[in-house]
Amino acid sequence: MKNYFKKIDIQYLKSIHNGNINTPTMYFHPNVAVQNVFWDRLNVITKFIIENKKMSRKKCLDFGGGSGVFLPTLCGLFDEVILIDLDPSQAKIIKEKFKLDNCTILQENVYTYDFKDIDCIIVADVIEHFKDTRLILNRLKTFMNDNSYLLSSLPTENWFYDLVRFVGKQEKPWDHYYSSYEIEEVYSKLGFQMISQKYIPMIPFNMFSLTQWKPIKW
Repeated sequence: MKNYFKKIDIQYLKSIHNGNINTPTMYFHPNVAVQNVFWDRLNVITKFIIENKKMSRKKCLDFGGGSGVFLPTLCGLFDEVILIDLDPSQAKIIKEKFKLDNCTILQENVYTYDFKDIDCIIVADVIEHFKDTRLILNRLKTFMNDNSYLLSSLPTENWFYDLVRFVGKQEKPWDHYYSSYEIEEVYSKLGFQMISQKYIPMIPFNMFSLTQWKPIKW
């Protein structure tokens, strides 16, 4: 697949990693195949944005994007990018490094702020960490209007994902509460319409589900 996003040098990412277990290290994982899968997630999401001609490019919310790896790409696509995370320390370094003046970084809980008319919400491997899926998705929905989109990446937690974890000697995070299938069912029940979907790497060896959602008109 063509590269649509701006990839940050992996050695640089490794040098600024803050040691927080919630800040992903997979982008510079020793196994290149693992690296590629994680970068591919962002590439697919970027492709969703670029190919969606109906999406306004004024304001984007990167929810839980504290690693900052998506910021250079998003800041090139939108007039304004807001990143909110409980620990955005690495994102702040990347903002300064790449002089991303149209980016605002908030070290806050998502329930602290009331955002309005967000054109695009990015939730890349975030929702599975919330035990109450309905609560967080309903919260995000209040930030959207009829013309907003939500772009999601979720781990499938299927047999292949388990196999990759076993081979890579990685343990499943204790707060991965649900699989992509379970969460996507909640999206539908809460009034989100799936616009597009892609699995990576590919069925039946899929590790991530990438989806584009739009709220059904109230």
